[in-house]
Amino acid sequence: MQYDAPRPLTFRLDALALVCKACGKRSSGPRDDARPKQVAKAIKQAAKDQRRKVRVVLTGCLGLCPKRATAVVVAGQAGLPAQFAVETLEQVPAVLPQPQPAADPD
Repeated sequence: MQYDAPRPLTFRLDALALVCKACGKRSSGPRDDARPKQVAKAIKQAAKDQRRKVRVVLTGCLGLCPKRATAVVVAGQAGLPAQFAVETLEQVPAVLPQPQPAADPD
């Protein structure tokens, strides 16, 4: 049996974001503003603001388990700049820890 040569796939999405919903159930789970549903909603809004088509999926445990945060995986199609994931997550304050001001030594 002979097969045709593989054809490249085209996607209608710019990226896929997986948000771990199990993170919200851990005892050392995320802060209130980093709950999985709030993170997913914020990623959707950030992608919409950038005019990107992103599918956000709440998944089971991703096995990453960050302390007091929600695990997020963003995967894009070939040719999509990796900068997209960084730009999207920078717009989601609940995902990235906020820098703390330096303590005054006085």
